[in-house]
Amino acid sequence: MRRETSIRKRILLILLLAQALLTTACATVVVIYTHRQMRAAFDSELRRRMVAVLAMVQTADEKPNRIEFNAQSNVVPKDDLFAVWDIHGGLIAASPQTTKSLDPITNARRTIFFSTGGREYRGEFWRSRPLLDQESDETQQPIPLVNLAYAMPASALRAKFLEVTLIAVVGGCSWLALSSVIAWFSVSKGLAPLDELALSASRIDERSWVFQPSASATSISELMPLSGALQSLVFRLKDAFERERRFVSDAAHELKTAVAIQKSTLQVAANGTQSISDYRRGFEQALSDTDRLEALVLRMLSLASVEGSAAEDFFVPTPLNETLVAACEQVEPLAKLRGIKVGTNGTVTASVRGDAALMTALWVALIENAIQHSPPGSSIDLRAETRGSEQCEVTIRDFGEGIPPKDLPHVFDRFYRADHSRSRGTGGYGLGLSIAKAIVERHQGSVSIESTLGVGTTVLVQLPLV
Repeated sequence: MRRETSIRKRILLILLLAQALLTTACATVVVIYTHRQMRAAFDSELRRRMVAVLAMVQTADEKPNRIEFNAQSNVVPKDDLFAVWDIHGGLIAASPQTTKSLDPITNARRTIFFSTGGREYRGEFWRSRPLLDQESDETQQPIPLVNLAYAMPASALRAKFLEVTLIAVVGGCSWLALSSVIAWFSVSKGLAPLDELALSASRIDERSWVFQPSASATSISELMPLSGALQSLVFRLKDAFERERRFVSDAAHELKTAVAIQKSTLQVAANGTQSISDYRRGFEQALSDTDRLEALVLRMLSLASVEGSAAEDFFVPTPLNETLVAACEQVEPLAKLRGIKVGTNGTVTASVRGDAALMTALWVALIENAIQHSPPGSSIDLRAETRGSEQCEVTIRDFGEGIPPKDLPHVFDRFYRADHSRSRGTGGYGLGLSIAKAIVERHQGSVSIESTLGVGTTVLVQLPLV
């Protein structure tokens, strides 16, 4: 079973993931940059204090070769650690809490990290540094060199690091939460026209075919094609539903009429006062009525079969001329019975995309319709010709009584017949042209009809070539 998916959830998930990645990247950059700035400031202060300690180291006035530490100008904070050695490793001065971590012999690195007394320190070594404010010339001694180690408590720096990191994390999470709420409201508001469109579509049923999308749905460019497609779909569904409703109603009427005629014939035949010949005629008439009823049902099934098929089922190369010849052979007995001549003008060697049996049925339906409305002794002309390399035209023309203008727009409607053709003599049900139109449309073609009273009728069928 497939799980339901939500566009809203997908969009929110993508937005939240993008926000989380962006927030994490920004927070990381801020933390790294701040840490570097704080460490640079710490190291700058460390070097400033080392310079101050180095300034307190000087040579004795009475003994130039002796280096001493001016303790009176000591400005070293009580929590800092330092130590000064001469170039030979002799200790000149040191803070009371000095540890072995400040020994330049055991620590060859320039920057050091160590812990002592439960506190963390960060320090630096200066090796072979000359004393400050000392001059050297040919008559004086060379400037003495000393080694200096200095360390400052790093606990405050670490605390600031943690504080900045915590602020970045809390700020990032807060921003992520706020952006999530904003994204949820934005996505909900952005998808609201789609929900309104779905709500409008859900109100459509067989009693109400009104589809009126909201103004917000029709004003959004992304939803305009969907709104137009839904409106077109509703229109086609309404038309199809109305046609099916009329079809059922007309079919029920036709079947009721046929059954009533058959019932009346049997009732007359059941009258016991008639002779054997009357009974025979009655049963023969009942059998004829049954044949008409069977023909009506078969035509209804044929129409339903054609309209329910997919157009792709007929995409087979079919020689057009062969189907026309086959149709003329099938209607020849009826044409001779009516004294009507069916003639063809021109042949088409090309093939159409279709089904041979249905194509033959198409021409038979159109020619039979022409025969039924043509006077004895007249003719019916069939003409087939191509129009370029993509289309062919078949024209069926009769010289009968023609179709009244008021009936012409409805000749392809199911069960539609002019009043003068509603008789057993014509044998029509009003389905022949409907079946013909359904076959043409399933073959991706078109059919049209022109007629003039007292002159005749012309049917034009256009079909795509292979």
